[in-house]
Amino acid sequence: AAAIAGNCAGCHSTPGGAPYAGGPGIATPFGTAYAGNLTPDPDHGLGRWTPAEFRRAMRHGRSRDGRLLVPVFPYPN
Repeated sequence: AAAIAGNCAGCHSTPGGAPYAGGPGIATPFGTAYAGNLTPDPDHGLGRWTPAEFRRAMRHGRSRDGRLLVPVFPYPN
């Protein structure tokens, strides 16, 4: 439900590709940002992320390994 409300597919899906499997590059003033794979795949998606790691990414802009997810995160809305 949160993925629908947040329109995650808008950035995290490529037209004709698998939903949430990653998106095309989005040009920003800081370089091109690529939307990652949000599927439950353990190797390429969020399959190994804990709920706490996901919350940290959304609220504080840090990936599972601690790096900053700039320029698009944190996501305040």
